[in-house]
Amino acid sequence: MKITYRLDSNPNTYRQILELQAINARESTTPDIWKQEGFVTVRHTPELLDQIHGGYGHLVAHDGDQLAGYALVMLAGYAAEVPVLTPMFERIKTHIDPERTPGWSPYVAMGQVCVAKAYRGQGVFQGMYDHYRELLKHDFRSVITEVSSENPRSLRAHFRQGFTVMETRVGHNGTWLLVRWDFEPT
Repeated sequence: MKITYRLDSNPNTYRQILELQAINARESTTPDIWKQEGFVTVRHTPELLDQIHGGYGHLVAHDGDQLAGYALVMLAGYAAEVPVLTPMFERIKTHIDPERTPGWSPYVAMGQVCVAKAYRGQGVFQGMYDHYRELLKHDFRSVITEVSSENPRSLRAHFRQGFTVMETRVGHNGTWLLVRWDFEPT
């Protein structure tokens, strides 16, 4: 296995992302699978994938031609395009003091992260985030995302990566942890 990482905005890659997303979508699985394997919440279209990254592309991990995982770049300016993520962006705003820019800003949002089942537990998740940081740290100081409390596998992986909890919120669709990983110490 030779995993390569890159930012990508190729329509063929989008097709692979959407296929992996469909397999791992919350509605395609069961609560038992959520606890063991995790799930993704948002379903995208090629057009939405092309828009939300704002010209950066999305971070993908490939094993040859096989998509091993993806980490979607989502800029805050596109929050309205994914309504289920709007509460996350609203909560992030409450952490920004209008008098002073926090040390973790500007930030980029993790629009979604997913590792194909055959590649789980092999460092692909960490590799994607490490490359995400290296490729984006010149423009952003941190990455922020929300993880469902019903997705313990994703929570564990994010905490192992070094994410810290900014806050916990309860919404109509469950309990969510707003987590942040700073690219450089603030």
